[in-house]
Amino acid sequence: MRESMKKILLMIALFTCASWSVMAADTDKPAAVFTYNEAHVNKPVKVGLAATGSFSVDWGDGVLKKYDKTQFYVETVKGKQVKLYGDFKQITAVAQEIEEMDLSGCPNILLLKIYENNIKHLNVSHMTKMTGLYAAKNKIENEMDFSGCNDLKVIDLSDNKIPGKMDCSGMKNLSKIDVSGNRLTKLLLPKDENTVLVDVNCDNNELTDIDVTGLKKLDELSCSGNKLQTIDLTGLPALNKLYADHNEIKNIVFPRDNKLDLLNLSFNQLESINLVPLFQLTGLYLYNNKLTELDLTPNRNLRWINVEHNNLSKFSTKSQPQLALLRISYNNLSELDITTNKMVNTLYAEHNRLTNIDVSNNSYLFDFNIGNNQLTTLDISKNPSMYYLRCDSNEIASLDLSANQYLHLVAAEHNKLTTLDLQGKKSLRGLFIQDNAIADAELNKIIAALPDINGKKPIQGVTWSDQLVYSCQNSTDVHKAEAEKKGWKVTAKITSGINRLLPQGSSDVVRYLYYNLSGQLLNAEPTHGLYLIKEVRSNGTTTVRKVTK
Repeated sequence: MRESMKKILLMIALFTCASWSVMAADTDKPAAVFTYNEAHVNKPVKVGLAATGSFSVDWGDGVLKKYDKTQFYVETVKGKQVKLYGDFKQITAVAQEIEEMDLSGCPNILLLKIYENNIKHLNVSHMTKMTGLYAAKNKIENEMDFSGCNDLKVIDLSDNKIPGKMDCSGMKNLSKIDVSGNRLTKLLLPKDENTVLVDVNCDNNELTDIDVTGLKKLDELSCSGNKLQTIDLTGLPALNKLYADHNEIKNIVFPRDNKLDLLNLSFNQLESINLVPLFQLTGLYLYNNKLTELDLTPNRNLRWINVEHNNLSKFSTKSQPQLALLRISYNNLSELDITTNKMVNTLYAEHNRLTNIDVSNNSYLFDFNIGNNQLTTLDISKNPSMYYLRCDSNEIASLDLSANQYLHLVAAEHNKLTTLDLQGKKSLRGLFIQDNAIADAELNKIIAALPDINGKKPIQGVTWSDQLVYSCQNSTDVHKAEAEKKGWKVTAKITSGINRLLPQGSSDVVRYLYYNLSGQLLNAEPTHGLYLIKEVRSNGTTTVRKVTK
């Protein structure tokens, strides 16, 4: 009888324990609760978990599953809420459509990776031991309280909706912070004597100022897309890269003690800038400002320069022997000397007032845009590496391409060409020769010389791949079908001997340019839709008209 009673009591005890394990999700307070989107229920998830000792998870059906290893677990979500029980050190739940995350029972978290979810509210102020927070690409819209998080080393909260002030001043061990793509109006960084911060990204917020002075180890600062009017760079001896484009900066001073290698101040309001202290600079980006002059004499190490969309009337690169890229389009230059820049492979100088350009010393020239100038001749016989040639909207009467066997693009529309020899151009994939003086018989010679591009994949990232655009007097006399048979997409403009129909009172118009509504220059006049026509007159004045077809 005693033995029977012992067995009964043992069975009752086992049943009670089993019942407790099943129902624990309802009786104990979980350390963390994930609330999933309804659409994610009954789908597998991959969650990385680490804890002190064993831990349990209710995957949404009220049943606890016990675990004791630090690893990723792949389980099926069986309800909208997943509950975690234990003393967690690390949680990783990435791209799982989590809409809410209650971590109030996780004070000992060291590493939290929850990026690419739909979380709107996040509270980590109680996680006093946390060293890494990765919650980018969520929908967080509450101010972040880091008052208890002074051990953080890395913060990534980019691409959320976090407003207001973010105070990181107490984080002596912070080495990297990315809060780009939020709505911050104030960012306080650690300023301790031994601060180890090396990388700050606060792009695309609403900051009107940022204090980075004295951050001795700061290597990269990216503060683009804010409302900054200046930046104090005092005490930044290690700063290597500065991205401060798309702000309202009118003035900036560079200290002598600097190691700046890359400077991007494009899309600001600079009327002048002193670059004398930046003798180590290799990359300079000042496009879309209001500069009327720019002295680069001290900056001998420059290799990449973009100063497009300014108002420069003079510009010299004689002090830059290693220059590889120069973009100086949309300025007011009447001359440009690059004869000493033998390493140049990319040159964009469109929309200036150049009457000639000497590229005979630039044998590495690969991508050349000299369109919308006043050239009457163009010699590219010393440029065997050229892939892309844009010389449209000039007054060029002849163009010798015999030395340029690797050409992929020739955009020579709006000139005075009467012929064009394309023999041997096996790599050619785009040709624009409309609005020239090429007779129909010459067009047929050009078409006959075109390479067969059937079976070739379109060139990615460009709009001109496999396009042939020309003007003709009589479409029946031009072998359009021959070009199409070779795989070319043909656009033919019928001129009937008149290149353009001039409106009344516009007899002095010397050039027509066509743009889409976003301001992008088009290779040809559209056949239908809404677009812009820019009329350039002989006296230098221009007018823009909106046209609907």
